[in-house]
Amino acid sequence: MHYHRGNAYDYDRWDLDEWKSSTISKYFANLEKYLGKTATPFDVGTKGNMTLSYFKSDHFLRLPLSKMYKTAGYKPLARGKSLGYRDLLVTSWKSIRMNMARTFLTPIKERTNFHVALGTTATKILFTADKRVRGVEIMIGKYKKFIKVRKELILTGGSINNVKLLHMSGIGPKELLEYNHIPVVADLPVGKNFQMHLRVPIFVAIDKCCGQCLNCSTPDCQNDFFDFNEFYQNSWDYIMDKIGFFTHIGINDFVAYISTNQRRRDTANIGVFHTYFKRNDFYLKSFLEKRRFHPAVAASVLKYNKVRNIMLFYPTILAPVSRGEVYINSTHYLSQPVIKPNFYTDENGIDFRSMYAAVTMIVSLTDSLAMQRYKAKFLNIDIPNCRNFKFCSEYYFRCLIINLSSPTKKCGGVTRMGHSCHNSTVTDEEQKVLKVRGLRVSDVSLSPKVDSTNGLGLDALFAERLGDVLRHRWSKHYSSAYQKKKVAINVVEGEI
Repeated sequence: MHYHRGNAYDYDRWDLDEWKSSTISKYFANLEKYLGKTATPFDVGTKGNMTLSYFKSDHFLRLPLSKMYKTAGYKPLARGKSLGYRDLLVTSWKSIRMNMARTFLTPIKERTNFHVALGTTATKILFTADKRVRGVEIMIGKYKKFIKVRKELILTGGSINNVKLLHMSGIGPKELLEYNHIPVVADLPVGKNFQMHLRVPIFVAIDKCCGQCLNCSTPDCQNDFFDFNEFYQNSWDYIMDKIGFFTHIGINDFVAYISTNQRRRDTANIGVFHTYFKRNDFYLKSFLEKRRFHPAVAASVLKYNKVRNIMLFYPTILAPVSRGEVYINSTHYLSQPVIKPNFYTDENGIDFRSMYAAVTMIVSLTDSLAMQRYKAKFLNIDIPNCRNFKFCSEYYFRCLIINLSSPTKKCGGVTRMGHSCHNSTVTDEEQKVLKVRGLRVSDVSLSPKVDSTNGLGLDALFAERLGDVLRHRWSKHYSSAYQKKKVAINVVEGEI
């Protein structure tokens, strides 16, 4: 639901002429449709299809968090800047989530030339002798079908499934394909350059009433307890009238972009996200279980939550340096591929140093006046592998980072877009897979480098850009409004 374009630096460092930030901003503007009630300080389009707005909830932590980051020298994020704190745009309108399917597919679902097959798995792409896409094999339940391709085939399966399908179709590293007895169609580094956003949870206990009443012993000051009756009422209000608690996501849309990079202090390399749990919160247990925290860690957090409210800080590495890989280990279409993220393995240890600096900075900021008004306290969570280290020591923080780091959903780089002369390139600037014909990719797996842009924004960008490319390729009278017209220069022999 969160939507973030990213920064100009994110795209300029791709070093691709047709993907400069000045051009990319035009694609974003054509996609976006901002319908918020208040003016936004950021560049955002108003005539596109992607409905964007702000939640702007009145969560009590919004003000103290803003003051906390101000003590570290950060200001509200301004246009053209990458450092600061802000409320993220969301793809929501009138309390309804406007996902990609609802935004783009619902309006065209009645078209006679548009077909959707549910419960379908693509198993293999077939090629002709001259390496042109001939069709794709799919499984619908127990039945295998073949779909013929007349013009082009576009992959949008995501970073993991794109790799799996390409490998099983004979496109990938030659050694891997031969090891799995798959005929080689194109020897390309599909699955290499794998990158993921990595984050570390920081659990902080707070008391809501202390911040609001100034005196925790005041009889009228009631702490923020989770109430099932209130939960049922909120559910009813949302289902019937689209009002109440479930029309926003609390403090989750408030994010801070900070820098722990000594070489580039003007560019954010860490994004800090926030989540809040009431005292004895019903959601906390499922939250910990879904993220597969160690049972001892989960039990410790739940124990603290019985007597305190929990504030969760999530520092996230926005531009990881470490590189992993994804590859198949079986030719069966239902088998799971191998995912080797190789976190914190970059040669100079940049990722680990960035995360260590972010964690220690946030812990120190919880002692700021704004947070101490709520009696903020960094919790000594029971981490089995860290029990022998002194709490808040250097070795404790190192242990915490190693044991509690977890990836986000955003990953990319496995079908890297770039110049065809580079050994790590899989697709060119028009998103065509190299060494074959009639095959393109259009999702976040194209990203040469994972950056501060979230997956939703990048997926929409790649789709909009590819739509422009395809119209230019297959329509005789189409003229792109985004790209500069290339002027042909005729050189007459003897004039030079």
